[in-house]
Amino acid sequence: MHTQNRIHPTQSLRIAVTLSMLGGYLDAFCYLNFNGHFASLQSGNIILLTLNLFKHHYGYAASFLIPLLTFILGAGCNYICRHLFAEHKTYVWQEISLIIELIGFFICALFAPQLNEHALIGIMAFFAAIQADTLNSVHGMTYASIMSTNNLKTLGSSIGEFLLTRKIQALRHAINFFTIIFAFFIGAVFANIGTQHFGIHALFGLCIFLILALIILRHHLFNHTVTSQ
Repeated sequence: MHTQNRIHPTQSLRIAVTLSMLGGYLDAFCYLNFNGHFASLQSGNIILLTLNLFKHHYGYAASFLIPLLTFILGAGCNYICRHLFAEHKTYVWQEISLIIELIGFFICALFAPQLNEHALIGIMAFFAAIQADTLNSVHGMTYASIMSTNNLKTLGSSIGEFLLTRKIQALRHAINFFTIIFAFFIGAVFANIGTQHFGIHALFGLCIFLILALIILRHHLFNHTVTSQ
C-alpha cells in the first residue's frame, strides 16, 4: 500500500496499458489503411520519404512530409498546453491534453469518409504527437505509448538488472514493461479486427481507449486527493 501511495496518479500502470493499446491500435490502423503512412511512427515516415526520394518518386515522397510536419506542430501545441494548464486547480494538464486528443480523433473518425487520405493522416499525426508527449511515465520509468522500441530496451535492461542484482524493483519494472508491450500487441490485434469489420469507421476505436484512459486518470486523481486530505 505504501508503495502505491508514492506513485503519482498520472504514472498508473492501468493508464500506461490503456494508452499503449491505443498506440498499437493507431499504428496498425494506419498501416492497414494509409498505404505506408503513419500518424505516430515518424521513423517509418522518414525512411519511406528517403526511399521514395532516391527512386525519384518526388510527389509520393512529399506526402510523407505531411504527417512529419503536423506531428512537430502537435508536439509544440502540447508544450504550450502543458504550460498554460500547469497550475490548474481542478484538472492536471494531462487531462486537458487527452481531452483535446479525444475531440481530435473523434472529429477524424466522424469525417474520415469525406477527408482526403493525406489530410486525414496529417490531422491524426497532430493528435498522435499529443499522445506521445502526454502520460509517458509509469512508476517512475519513462515509456512510450505509440511505439515499442524503447520499451523493449527497458524490458531487456530491467531483466538484466534483476539477474545481476536480484532487486525486486527491477523485476517489477520488467513485469510492467512486458505488460505495456503486450498491451501494444493487443491494440494492434483490435485494429486488425476493427478494420476488417468496420473499415475506416474503426477509427472510433481510438476514442474508446481515450475515454477509458480519462476515466482511469480521473478516478486515480480523485482517490489521490481524498487520501491526501
